[in-house]
Amino acid sequence: MPISTYFSRRARPALWLAAVAGALALPPAHAADCRPGQRVAIAGDVPGAISYDVFVAARPIVAARLARLVAAGQVKMLHGGTRVCEVADDGVADPSAVLVRMPHGAMNYWVKRWDVKRAPDDPANPVSAS
Repeated sequence: MPISTYFSRRARPALWLAAVAGALALPPAHAADCRPGQRVAIAGDVPGAISYDVFVAARPIVAARLARLVAAGQVKMLHGGTRVCEVADDGVADPSAVLVRMPHGAMNYWVKRWDVKRAPDDPANPVSAS
């Protein structure tokens, strides 16, 4: 058997595996479980609080307090451009607070309204762009 035929037979599974791994490594284009009008993106790196009480306690943001809250797992830094779903009925009357749900995840985070922007793929989104 010529070397090129042998190599092509041996390399085919490895190439297929590399293609599948590459496709799985790509970030999802958008949170598939968001309904239209809920799609927003995080504008810049911002702290997201896991409860409204922590959200209120973390304001104003002080580096030392923020570091303690992150270390305690009460706050997670959400990176700019992260696509999230806005939870419309958050049960809080504070207009500056927005409850967002991570794509395909179980966690919700509280962020300031100006820390979210309209998702590029959802022009009907009512959240004002930053």
